[in-house]
Amino acid sequence: MRKAIASLLALAVFAAPAQARMGGAGAPPVLVSPSATTVYLAWTEGAAAVGGAACGPTQGSYTQAAADNAAQTSSTSHASIVTGLVPGSTVWCQTTANTTNTFRVTTLPAPPSTPVTSVTIDTIHVVQPVPNQIQGDTFYNCISNDNTTYVNADDNHNFGNSSSSGSNMLFGKFISESPLTGANINTMPGFGTMTQLLSDNAAAKEGGLFCLNGNIYMTYGREAWITRTGFPTLFTFTGGAVIKSTDHGVTWANHQSPNSPTTAGAVPTPVGTATMFQSMTDMAAATFVMYGADDGTLGYRVDNADAYVYFVTGNATYNNGNALYMARVPRAKLPALNGADYTYFTGGDGALDANWSATQSAAAALSFSPTPAAGTLSGSTTIQYIPSVGRYLLFDWWDNGISAGSTQWLVYESQHPWGPWALVNTTDWIGNGAFYNPAVLMRSALAAAPNDASHPLTLLFSGDYTTCCGVGGYYHLWTTTAVVNTH
Repeated sequence: MRKAIASLLALAVFAAPAQARMGGAGAPPVLVSPSATTVYLAWTEGAAAVGGAACGPTQGSYTQAAADNAAQTSSTSHASIVTGLVPGSTVWCQTTANTTNTFRVTTLPAPPSTPVTSVTIDTIHVVQPVPNQIQGDTFYNCISNDNTTYVNADDNHNFGNSSSSGSNMLFGKFISESPLTGANINTMPGFGTMTQLLSDNAAAKEGGLFCLNGNIYMTYGREAWITRTGFPTLFTFTGGAVIKSTDHGVTWANHQSPNSPTTAGAVPTPVGTATMFQSMTDMAAATFVMYGADDGTLGYRVDNADAYVYFVTGNATYNNGNALYMARVPRAKLPALNGADYTYFTGGDGALDANWSATQSAAAALSFSPTPAAGTLSGSTTIQYIPSVGRYLLFDWWDNGISAGSTQWLVYESQHPWGPWALVNTTDWIGNGAFYNPAVLMRSALAAAPNDASHPLTLLFSGDYTTCCGVGGYYHLWTTTAVVNTH
């Protein structure tokens, strides 16, 4: 499949001469690359113009507009992705700017997808890759265009325990993945030192990490905590935002000044009342749906993911929540950091635009089987696409209350990022570290093979934050492996 896609991308012509119909003499060439549900179109005009594209079932009926119309790589260069098409069907498409190009193209068959029946997590060989190298938690990671794996961490003394005051939000990288060894890039001083509360009596917390076209994006929220009867401490989040770096983490910008990065980390202001989205709780605890290295490539063209960046969110809850939701933004619009560009999944088939709304309150909770008990869904969820099986895995966790210092992991699988999700693993950590917040090391996901213990996933996680923050205890980076099984 990947070789076939690479071949299609190499064609600097229409789909096929017999299928192409040009809008007029001298019209510019168009690169056409279909997947199962999308058509990727790229073309260059002879003069500056804002371009657009759309496809439809018949010539002259272009009912499906591109997800990123008017997005341009330059004043004369255009790229648009039309989504929501039927696999293995013939559609007519049209690009428009100074000139009009009309042609037909056949989408590819739906990619192979093998259901995951179980996930085997190694609960015996749980190790600190470099003992006590970094305290903290939430080790989300992504591979950028320089083939480096970048990683973030909350509430830590930084890699090498290099700072006694530490940082609320650290951005670093792995300088080795065998053994796993990290280095600091930016301690994000504007967001405070380790566990520091800012003026709103809440702490800054980073969420998911996403690499796209050489840029790096990170979700962010403000954390407070309350105690509920029958549950441990509940960490609530407000003030959701996405921040970005165009220099691999040295500087960062926020939605208030997306083109004015700072080394301090770009804290949205006023602290405690600023949000990028429709409400203070919208997307406050969110992570990205992860695919492959530097996700600006077209390497994993499934579920319209070459057109959109997907997010999963518990909205206002980091841990022990009752529901998860999904949002998306066109890839071409992610750099603008504009909350108005985001839409929310309302249920049904997420490949169809009709099932996404610009109104956050219209969002529908994701569907799980069996239905999770109240308080067992975490806003710190990780969703990772596994290329070898064409499926998604969702790693969730909660403080299960079985005994002091214990947690439970729940792993779900699905053919699509919006579900429905089916439970394939339950792992209890009872009195042995209270391990939590498992995140997949991306490079291991790209190499993972089903039913093969020699090619497992590597999971990054922390343990027992109640022992924070001395050298001993479990509140450090830990790893284990997980085998994806299809039989």
